[in-house]
Amino acid sequence: MNYYLLHFFSDKQSRKPAVIRQILSNKKTSSSLYWGMRYQLLNYLNVIPTLNTEKFNMAIKKLIQKDLLIHNDNELLLSEKGIEMKNKFDECHYKLDHPELFLKINYSLWNALMLLMIQVSSEYSYQNKKYYVASNNLQAQFLVKQWINKFGFEQLKTEVKDCLMAFLKQQDELKADIFSQKLIGHDYSGLSNDQIAHHYNLNTLDVDIIFHDLAVQFAYFILSKKDHLSLLVQKSMLSGIFSDTIKQTKELFDSGLSLKQIVTERKLKISTIQEHIEILAIIEKNFPYNKFINENEVEYLDNLYQGNIDKWQFNKMNEDEMNISFFKFRLFCIMRSHDEQRTK
Repeated sequence: MNYYLLHFFSDKQSRKPAVIRQILSNKKTSSSLYWGMRYQLLNYLNVIPTLNTEKFNMAIKKLIQKDLLIHNDNELLLSEKGIEMKNKFDECHYKLDHPELFLKINYSLWNALMLLMIQVSSEYSYQNKKYYVASNNLQAQFLVKQWINKFGFEQLKTEVKDCLMAFLKQQDELKADIFSQKLIGHDYSGLSNDQIAHHYNLNTLDVDIIFHDLAVQFAYFILSKKDHLSLLVQKSMLSGIFSDTIKQTKELFDSGLSLKQIVTERKLKISTIQEHIEILAIIEKNFPYNKFINENEVEYLDNLYQGNIDKWQFNKMNEDEMNISFFKFRLFCIMRSHDEQRTK
């Protein structure tokens, strides 16, 4: 994993490793999402949901010890040696084609569902009823049984075969082979990452990336078909970047309620609702900033803050000149960040 993490650092922008870890593992706070936006890494939310903090920190430490990352104001930059290693690594290894798809799927559950439904349909086609199931995930086992009770084994066999064959035809031949060889079926227990890597002269990380990437793409492919099988995939889908509680705040905000009215309606602290609003501003392209920051405040902030947005500090403000809260300051930073990205 060590060199793979270099992909998330820059030689021009100092970055906080904790933010990168939070993005990869889908820890969504207003702060982590703000800095994820600043780093342009929001597409990588939930790519490694089981990322271990201790192992991540150890990997970062090793990159620093090898002079691939260097400290800069308590953050990290790619060194010249790090840039060279990153470019070399990128040339030799696969990257996720669609990291943005991981945000809306519970990969662990979907992987179990996918392996089970393919195995069960394969065993059924050979009329075999005695076999060890591919996954010990009890939720996945229940969901597959529930689906079969409603639609039947024959329907499962037909839809799995049709979807899988159509999906694989659209993929790069090598990637399709690697993906297929990790699946489980009748008299076939699937190959390990090590076995596949050895056969194709690849790194095990490449095998893992290819399989994860195609597994998630396969889920969205099935959903696009809108067949009965899509109902099974839907069981593994997540709410996306907005949690249920943020969605409730968004509905009230979209209906025209003010900040105070939302706080009253939801019976939550104003700081909590403000955090929800910040997250909405980070994600939504046409966020109405003027509902929270007036023209005079924007003009004042524009005069006070110029240059690198990453370096803007709230304590730079003179409270005697204008009473601007951190909430308004953060919204201003988000607004100017979006303006900056649109001009690039």
